[in-house]
Amino acid sequence: MKEQAILQSIDVDDHLGLQLWSRGAVPRLVIYNKGKDSGKTVRFSWLEGENKSISLKRKDGKIEKYSLAQLLPVIQELLSTEAAIVPFKMLVWKTALLFSDYLHEPKVLISREDRALLSEEKRQSLWLADMEEQIFSPSFPLAKEEAHLEEKIEGIHIGDDRSVVALRAKGITRQLASCNPERWYRHLYFSAVALLLGFSLSEEVASELSDHLWQRPTTTDGDVWGSLRQPALIAKEMSLPLLSFQQKIKAFTRHWEVVQNITREENYDSVDFLLKQGYKRKRRVDFPQKALGDVPYTVTICENVEDDLIAFCLKPLMATARHKEERMYKVSLSNFEKALGHDSAGSSQDEFFTIASLVKATDFSFWLKNVRQIVEPVLSSPL
Repeated sequence: MKEQAILQSIDVDDHLGLQLWSRGAVPRLVIYNKGKDSGKTVRFSWLEGENKSISLKRKDGKIEKYSLAQLLPVIQELLSTEAAIVPFKMLVWKTALLFSDYLHEPKVLISREDRALLSEEKRQSLWLADMEEQIFSPSFPLAKEEAHLEEKIEGIHIGDDRSVVALRAKGITRQLASCNPERWYRHLYFSAVALLLGFSLSEEVASELSDHLWQRPTTTDGDVWGSLRQPALIAKEMSLPLLSFQQKIKAFTRHWEVVQNITREENYDSVDFLLKQGYKRKRRVDFPQKALGDVPYTVTICENVEDDLIAFCLKPLMATARHKEERMYKVSLSNFEKALGHDSAGSSQDEFFTIASLVKATDFSFWLKNVRQIVEPVLSSPL
């Protein structure tokens, strides 16, 4: 690793300076109190979330407060220094390719019975390698931008290799990304940028993973990159955020059109809030830890049939840093029915699975929007 250093320093005003720390490793933000001649070093994940601000005690004892909106131009100027470095650009490209392989990795179906009793892991997959039909079977709906690919997608022969490398070699993953990059590439690209700059990986703590990627930026297929192609076999600190990320990007991509019409709000008593809006409480389902987030949740399902709406009220059963209040997700009943069908992959519908998929996809979309407003002006997607 190269010697750690302050790469750039920018004065916000007479009291606050912001600095970019370290080359050859995950960059950090230094919040520098000019009056006290002292700084606090944080990862850029510190910037995530709503209503972020810096409170600074000046030399005269007064408190100065700076919102993220005020600081964003300076932060982006700092990040542009890192983005201009060639090794960083190579890391982003390789990480985005890794994420693309995660997204498109096929799962094998041995028989019709295998499809009828689809496991959760196979239900999550966007591609199923059907060994009876000898084709890669898509498990996602085509958007209008992709409609011209329907015939090609429905008849991709497996051949001797049923891996994601073989699927990629057919050219279909590149074609999907070219005709609809928002759905098939940009979320992967900006996730890679965010991870390598020290942000979270869709609200998952990923510091061990980002440090790992920066260790050998020139390594090709072996050590770093080879091991990450099988997250279940690597250290828990890295595998857990990666496995959660895979679930989220697959759900986001499959339900891409539906997610654009889901709203997410927070309220201290979400069920009571909805009942006052004319919703009816239908049932309650418990989700274990890791099914929806870092803690177990009780999900209350409410419906407003007159307005064609269904809502999922998430109440955490333990303290979580991700949100202070209960979360509510609203989607039309017709879109929820579509999502149930898209998740079935030719098997039976699973309401429990689809609720989890829509929550993960929506949470990912909120995180992605937050991160993109910070990093996109600095490093735009090539597609």
